[in-house]
Amino acid sequence: LGQSVFSLTDNYSEVSVHVNGSVLKVFGTRAIGDFTIFDCSGNTVQTGNTTGSEISMEPSAAGIYILQFGNYRARFQRVE
Repeated sequence: LGQSVFSLTDNYSEVSVHVNGSVLKVFGTRAIGDFTIFDCSGNTVQTGNTTGSEISMEPSAAGIYILQFGNYRARFQRVE
């Protein structure tokens, strides 16, 4: 079926994300700098800093995740 290409965003113009395998393509006015990825239980999966439009996500299970930059976040689904 391919990879997930949608995001459920809380602040769409500030942060949105599209998934392409293990690469997250991020868009928006706030999608830069320090970020955190959480799983649906609120556990931290990955932290980092980006100056570009892509984040390589560390290996993780399929499911719903949240990508957060400061107070701005976007939810996305990762499929196997």
